[in-house]
Amino acid sequence: MRRVLCLGMSALDENYQLPVIPTVPTKVLATGFTECGGGMAANASVAVARLAGAAAYWGRVGDDALGTRLCARRRNNDRAVQPVPLQARLHLLGYGATMNPRG
Repeated sequence: MRRVLCLGMSALDENYQLPVIPTVPTKVLATGFTECGGGMAANASVAVARLAGAAAYWGRVGDDALGTRLCARRRNNDRAVQPVPLQARLHLLGYGATMNPRG
């Protein structure tokens, strides 16, 4: 079996669902929320592992609350991806996005 090495960034994506994307600046109450791992290289390593491939992710993940939560989630859900050591004094990126009910 070939092994795949994915090198890049990892992030924690926060997705807010809105009933309608506003066309003018305004405050809108979100109707849904999901949180998931992000970053192209990190997601690619998960995809390879879920397709029964051998995947490793190499990237920096901070030892802050977001990095700890992301690594714990990946350990619980994607056991085929090798664990990532946490880096001291490095902060994980968090991204927010809005979407309408159709995504």
